[in-house]
Amino acid sequence: VNSEASEIPNNDVDEDCDGIALIIDEDGDGFNSDEDCDDADPEVNSEASEIPNNDVDEDCDGIALIIDEDGDGFNSDEDCDDNDPEINPESEEIPNNGIDEDCDGEDLLSSNENQLANHWMVYPNPATKMIYLMANQTNNVRISIYNETMNLIEETTLNHKKGADISHLPGGLYIIKMENETGFNTQKLIIIP
Repeated sequence: VNSEASEIPNNDVDEDCDGIALIIDEDGDGFNSDEDCDDADPEVNSEASEIPNNDVDEDCDGIALIIDEDGDGFNSDEDCDDNDPEINPESEEIPNNGIDEDCDGEDLLSSNENQLANHWMVYPNPATKMIYLMANQTNNVRISIYNETMNLIEETTLNHKKGADISHLPGGLYIIKMENETGFNTQKLIIIP
């Protein structure tokens, strides 16, 4: 520190003894680094408007604004659907509707699957051209065929008298979901080309 020293910006030290510690505005937003909480971003300064739910403190007040759009008492950082007040971490999950009401990352599945496992079966397995339903009941059963990554490939309806043509499907492992108004059952199916 002396009158010939070069000033080092933004360190609160007056190296050149001129009575002023050099503070600069790196991002050119009109706010020096002593009052700008991110002097590398011109969109962030003490007069910037806060953008909710982006984990950035644009107005340098020390708080990133997170809001509750649907008014259910859960902010958007924890509410998986902040446009629906019926969906939040404390909601009761409705089974088998394809909606994650309680924000745990999955829909609750419940069924009569154990009972139905003994009553429904797709055969033959492995299969090549056709599959058939073995069932203790005569009503129709919806069949959904999924590939290994659980993408829906095909849907059809079977009963104990009607088969389904699968000859157009490539060989591989599939998951078959069989369901009707009484419940559902799943099983693996291997298709041989």
